Amino acid sequence: MVWAKFDDRFSERIELQEISLEARWHYIALVLTCCRTEVWDGVLKVSHARRLSDVPDPDRALLELAEHDLVKIDGNRVKVVDVAEFVPAPHIRENAEHSKIRMQRLRAHKAGDHSLCLPESCEAAPPENHALCSPKQCKLSPSEGDTPVTLRDTLRVTPGRDGTGRDGPISSEALETDLADVTALPLAPEPDPEPQREVWGAVNYPKAMDGLPADSWDR
Repeated sequence: MVWAKFDDRFSERIELQEISLEARWHYIALVLTCCRTEVWDGVLKVSHARRLSDVPDPDRALLELAEHDLVKIDGNRVKVVDVAEFVPAPHIRENAEHSKIRMQRLRAHKAGDHSLCLPESCEAAPPENHALCSPKQCKLSPSEGDTPVTLRDTLRVTPGRDGTGRDGPISSEALETDLADVTALPLAPEPDPEPQREVWGAVNYPKAMDGLPADSWDR
């Protein structure tokens, strides 16, 4: 799958409107090839660039693109001038590479090969792989002089929310004092149970009417 980005108004660019349909299609083929083959600088061999589309005259298409400064022909090389507008950004390429490594590690782990596993996620990982993961991945202890950040240290009092009225982070000592004050509050007394009322039913109704005339049993 090719990852390429095209501006919403790509087809409205003046230089594209001034060239032929064949040259425009060949230009898109050049861009997609650079993205698919990870040619981030946009430089391709002329022999390769000719075969990238099915236009009847690729040489004429390349010359037409060069006349409008869309490509630059230098000897046996062709460079897509604005290739940076279409290829993935550096941080996206880096994330994609990391994802590829993670999937490779996961497939090997499921197959029983733990040579690529990290100690943070697999007990069978080689100890030397500890150096392959970042401090965040391997949960390394903080370096000397750093203070671990906890939920208590990051707690804030925001508008519209009950709090202590303090500005800024709450220290551990202050939070423990507040919790002690809360736990020292008396508990609310339990409500008295409601008195049990006698429920009339099929069992006690005949007993209550026992001894009365039958015509008096209506309630």
